[in-house]
Amino acid sequence: STSTSTSTSERGPWDLVVHTGGPFQQKRENEVLDACLEAGIAYIDVCDDTELALSSKRKGDQVAKDKGIPVLISTGIWPGVSALMAKKVAMDIQRETGHTPTRIDMNFYTAGTGGAGATILSATFLLLCEPVRIMLGGKQRTVKPWTANQIIDFGAHVGEKPTYLLDQPEVVMCGEYLGVPNVESRFGTAPDAWNQLFKAIALLPASLLSDRDLMQKFAVFSLPIVRLVDALVGSTNAMRVDATLEGEGDS
Repeated sequence: STSTSTSTSERGPWDLVVHTGGPFQQKRENEVLDACLEAGIAYIDVCDDTELALSSKRKGDQVAKDKGIPVLISTGIWPGVSALMAKKVAMDIQRETGHTPTRIDMNFYTAGTGGAGATILSATFLLLCEPVRIMLGGKQRTVKPWTANQIIDFGAHVGEKPTYLLDQPEVVMCGEYLGVPNVESRFGTAPDAWNQLFKAIALLPASLLSDRDLMQKFAVFSLPIVRLVDALVGSTNAMRVDATLEGEGDS
């Protein structure tokens, strides 16, 4: 028989690395993941960039299969908890009807910053230059960010709010792993002036919006103003995920 083991001295004094060092947008390599895989250390992140998340997941899946190192990608709130919500509503429809839903719609809302800091603001600015991936008829399509707004009811506490298309990894993953042919994800904020500002920012040249250092500086500059607005409108987060089976209603 054959056995293998990894000692503490070989992998260092750590059992797990949790990577929250965003923004993840405009990065093509995940150096922290690479270092963990090389050292044989389990890895978790909160990556919210589709391209980086997908490449990290492919790499992590292969290493997990070959070496047994756990790798979990995009485990934050949105993406993260929203994926669990999507899986639940998809499974509810499958259990009730025996069919896979034909559509999943994910909507996220935050008043002000939702209590987050400059990194989240910077990530939002960077996302405004990235094409939005949607699943349409089982195939990936790309559309412009911060378009195709909808009015979404987030429940009694938050009410109806506008949301806009914005790229996030779970759209592709829900299509691939849940087999749902049509998937979209939207985001909105309050007050509505921020939504209109984001719509205007999305029209700026991509070369400007994709500059990570510049967007981080802009986020730091904007944060005091956003905090002031937070004090006026409150700081709230809400998510809604709907799965639909054509001809069978919603879940």
